[in-house]
Amino acid sequence: MREINHILCPVDFSAVSKVALAHAFAWAERFGAEVHVLHVTPIPVPVPDMPGVSVALDPGSLVHTKLEVQHFVQEVLRTGTPFDVQVLHGDPAAIIVDEATRYRNTLVILGSRASKGLERIMLGSVAERVLHHTRVPTLVVSATNEVAPPAAPTFKRIVCGVNLHLSSLEALRFALSVATESDATLCIVSVLEPLWASLPLGGPARAIAEHREHQRQLCLRAIREHVPDEARQACTIREEVHTGEPVGTLLQFAQANAAELLIVGAGERPRLGALWGGRTIDRLIRNSTCPVLVVPTPPAVRRAASMTVAPVARDQWPTVFDRVNGEHRECPTTVTVIDREMSAMPEATGLPLIGIVGERTGGQIDTIELILGDHELSHLSHVIDRPTALKFERLWFNGVRLLISDASGTATLVEIAAPPPTIEALAAASPPF
Repeated sequence: MREINHILCPVDFSAVSKVALAHAFAWAERFGAEVHVLHVTPIPVPVPDMPGVSVALDPGSLVHTKLEVQHFVQEVLRTGTPFDVQVLHGDPAAIIVDEATRYRNTLVILGSRASKGLERIMLGSVAERVLHHTRVPTLVVSATNEVAPPAAPTFKRIVCGVNLHLSSLEALRFALSVATESDATLCIVSVLEPLWASLPLGGPARAIAEHREHQRQLCLRAIREHVPDEARQACTIREEVHTGEPVGTLLQFAQANAAELLIVGAGERPRLGALWGGRTIDRLIRNSTCPVLVVPTPPAVRRAASMTVAPVARDQWPTVFDRVNGEHRECPTTVTVIDREMSAMPEATGLPLIGIVGERTGGQIDTIELILGDHELSHLSHVIDRPTALKFERLWFNGVRLLISDASGTATLVEIAAPPPTIEALAAASPPF
């Protein structure tokens, strides 16, 4: 089961905020997590070219507001779940994103009032702005939701939308975790857009139908590769591929199947459709009839995926290791293990590099050891058995990044900061202006 130790629930005294708070306590009961209730009093923001007009008002002292928030929580609290209240002053979305990083294994749960008109033009929905920047899973309860907060901390009908991009694979992993814990029915849904599903264009109807079915089977096969057998034994899993406009099709499917929870990935980049229909996630949370859990891609996975350099030839691995050891010894090094399901597990953060050692059996390197620490008598070793591929990339200002894949399908991302520049190098550098 995916571990969640902290739940951050921003509230603003609205009705949908109260529903989100009820969801927060239900999730906290399931995970044994602490609830951190947050209220942000926004600073008045003047509207450009409209003197004297602002889109937010200062409600008063923080102390008085904190008492109001505590009373608001007591109206919702049904169990003895531990919680604390914090009231801050500033930009709501920015503070929510920042506060979410203060706790380990955090889930954010917040309500969305789907703001319209001038407020949306000037500020946008707080929930949408949070989703565009947060690095932790975020559950959004919209004013359009028809699903009441669960009386028991379980979900029995879960829909997970996937497109096999990085973020949707992380969403699928999260969905499998929740479904297996709750013994739920998990429907994994992928939507092929009509243009791609109907290629080749202009061909006979039979050829188009065969091509569409071929694409559907390829998609189903790809989805099933990411569903472990133990998950199928722990819950009921259905995989479906549909053709249509992705957001509308997914929303219709969730509503038709009385979904209690819709799980999606945060997405990798805005689509062209954002120009007239809003971003995919924004449209989902504004129109879904059930809560939407948005799962972002771990930053380390995104950085690993961004490495477009070609793999280093195997006979050149010792040369790469010697160069890194010579140029970056004692430089801060971060090691992250990325498993086959694209989950990132940090092994070390900012430890000095002692060295990278490739051990040979026969004619080639079959074990790589990363040695980190203050000195050789007190260090951390990370061993990679049966390495199959190595990517090496120089970063801006002389930092380096290595991605080492092994035979099990696991990848190790090694990120090494640049050594401090010497006085001579600084003196020789061009001025920044």
